[in-house]
Amino acid sequence: MSTINYVPVLLLLPLLFGLCNASFVTIHILNILSDDVLLFCTSQPGINAHLHPQNPFYWSFPAETSENCFTDWHELRAPFSAYDSHYDQGHPNIYWMVKQDGLYHSWDNKSFVKKVGWN
Repeated sequence: MSTINYVPVLLLLPLLFGLCNASFVTIHILNILSDDVLLFCTSQPGINAHLHPQNPFYWSFPAETSENCFTDWHELRAPFSAYDSHYDQGHPNIYWMVKQDGLYHSWDNKSFVKKVGWN
């Protein structure tokens, strides 16, 4: 007759429950320019992407961390905080739009506010 040791299972349950309930944030970026924009972010393992015109780009990560990025377009640069864990807290989706005069931020994908211009 075999005996099952339930102690390790009981110790793992809180960890598994915590991982299942971890909150994630999804960053959505839409480039409405007529040509590509380069995107670089500091997350692990890091984001390095070409944002093609009218082609939505998105990624998700744990909501406890902030996500700092910058975009390059025709020798112009725009650094921005794609997700600020304090400012954007409670919003599971963050939307960004890349325009000719800079980057715009939204929580509802309808009302966008300019956050940074090109340098």
